[in-house]
Order: sequence, then structure tokens, then C-alpha cells
Amino acid sequence: SWGGKTHFDGGDFARALAEASQTAYKGIVNPVEGTILTVLKDASKAAQEVVKNDTLVSVLEAAVKSAEDSVARTPSLLPALKEAGVVDAGGQGLYVLLDGALQFLKGESHKLQYRRPHLVVAEAALAPRAAQMPTQLETPYGYCTNFVLERQNLNLGKIEKDLKKKGQSLIVTGDDTLVRVHIHSFEPGEILKYATKLGKLHEITINNMNDQYAKFIKMQRERMPAVDIAMVTVATGNGFFELFNSLGNIIIVPGGQTMNPSVREIWQAVESAPSDNIILLPNNKNIMSATNLESMTSMWQSLVAIALPCSAAV
Repeated sequence: SWGGKTHFDGGDFARALAEASQTAYKGIVNPVEGTILTVLKDASKAAQEVVKNDTLVSVLEAAVKSAEDSVARTPSLLPALKEAGVVDAGGQGLYVLLDGALQFLKGESHKLQYRRPHLVVAEAALAPRAAQMPTQLETPYGYCTNFVLERQNLNLGKIEKDLKKKGQSLIVTGDDTLVRVHIHSFEPGEILKYATKLGKLHEITINNMNDQYAKFIKMQRERMPAVDIAMVTVATGNGFFELFNSLGNIIIVPGGQTMNPSVREIWQAVESAPSDNIILLPNNKNIMSATNLESMTSMWQSLVAIALPCSAAV
């Protein structure tokens, strides 16, 4: 929509959003509502509705407001978000991006460096739940493989169908001469072997996602000095956040009576702690009952975790 243009108006912006939304949906093999796709689609619709009579700023304002509302609705569309008690992170990121562009166009970009991004609150009430213990630590992440495939008369539909059987998180975009592929797989060699039969490969990258996660955990640990015993606590409210932060060497997992954190969130906090000896304050008997301690111990393997359940939330 903006190709070759030195100036653009509200109509150009609305068309760009529409094309971006259409391209995004086409590029995902199994589009899921309640994600950034939905937020982009809703923002595009809002921009289209006001584009005829409004300026670029007005069109962007409509898109930003619609994106904010759409992010708030994501837990209602995607059960996993509602269960975790969060809105979609990708949709939230898109909203922040659009809002930043709006502030710039309004001449208020100088305020952004002093302002935290506005976090959207879920529109629907999130029901309390008891955490479910997984039977194993987690499925290994595998490899993130990306490449560009070049050849005449490429069949995107067939490429999608074939690669869908070989991995997850598949994204295939492009045309009949140039295709960009993103896929998660445990056997990246098989992916590349398939692709080389179709044409020339460019910009090949293969990243071990288990290594990436390990680096993330290492970075988290390096931020805090090593201690003999670390503490992980589930807490809610700024008062308790400030209290625990003032004590030092305490990792806080946000959560309370109406928004219990998932076991995965607790596990990630424990693994990022600067010690192999952990005191865990779950703050709610539903989060970790005595019957779950054996499962939790097997999850953390070498970690020594002491869970101190309480009868009421603080």
C-alpha cells in the first residue's frame, strides 16, 4: 500500500492494515482467534469504518481503540489465555506499537520515554482455578528453522501441506517464485532436505530452542547474586510486591485468589532462582496441595523445594 509513496493518508494506512491482516491469515496454516491475528483484523475493520471522512490521525485513533478493546477480549476467544489469567501478548504488543505511532503523529512522542506501556486488562472475569500438575517437565522445544525458497512455479498450498506433517508453528508466506518458511521441528535436516528438492535456499537459520531457553534462565540467574536458599512467592498487590522486593533474593510470581498462576509459571520462577534450594510460598492451597509435592519434586529433579502451604491468601 505504501510502495513508492513519499506521503500517505488515512486511506493508505487503512489499506495497509487490511493487506497486513489478509497476509497474516494466509501465512498461518491454522489461524487461531484470540491472538494477534484477531487484534490486527479488528484494528483493520475499525480503520476501514472511519477512513472516508477522517485524517490519518483519526484513522489511527480508531485502530488503536479497537486494538485495545480486541486485546481485552482475547481471553474470551482463547481458553488457554483465560486459564492462565492473561491477555494475548502478541496482541498487546501490536496495540503498544500502534499507540506509539499515534503518539508520534500527535507530536507527543517525547512523552513515551517517561511512560510505561499501557497494559490491557481482560474484559471477561477470570475464574479461579486449581493448577494442574503435568506428568512430565515439558516437551523439548526442538529447533526453529527459517529459510527462503526460490524457484519458478512454486505451489504454496502443497508446501504447506507437506511441511505441516513435519513440524509445528508453521508459517509459509510468499508467491509462486519466492517463499519464506518458519517451522519448529525436532529434525531440521529433514525440513531442509525436502526444501532443497524444490529449489534454491537462502537465509537459512536453525536455532536450538532448548539452548535459547537455557540462556534465558542463565540470564535470569545472573541478575541475582547466588544464595544458599532462595525464595519464590506467589503474591498480589503493589504492597506485597514492594515488601518482597525490599527483602531481596525473592522471585515474585503474580497471582491471587482469583488468578492462580500456572504450574509452568511457578516452575520457570523456581528454575530462574539463584539457588538449588528453594522455599516456595504458594499463597493458596489450590496452587500446590500436599498430594502434588511428589510430582513437583520429580519435575525439579536436583532442586530442593520446600512448599509452605497456607490456609488463606495474604
